[in-house]
Amino acid sequence: MPLRATDPKAIAGDGVPCASLDELVSGASAYVQTVIREDLVRLIPSARLQDILDYHSSVQQAADTARRAGVQALMLTHMVPSPAPRSEDEWRALASAFGGIVVMGNDMISLDLDTMQVTP
Repeated sequence: MPLRATDPKAIAGDGVPCASLDELVSGASAYVQTVIREDLVRLIPSARLQDILDYHSSVQQAADTARRAGVQALMLTHMVPSPAPRSEDEWRALASAFGGIVVMGNDMISLDLDTMQVTP
């Protein structure tokens, strides 16, 4: 997913909220985070999949981090499980505590950090 590098941004991978992450994201215009739907992962009877709950941010946790940091946009990436067709509004609703732009980071999407416009 291309990001224009004319503004500060923060990209986080596998991880959960912590003071270091808050510090990293603070002052960025956009925050890109891999996320899980904890509610759905808990329904899958696989110990291997349950393990990711310990080291991945949920959508709600990513939204809280974005809110604390004061970013303009939150991009959800590497979403687990993959969103079902037409379920993007459910994912965005889970990030409602953020209050800013929530972008579903699907393949080949881009976010212009100057205008906050999304291009599929």
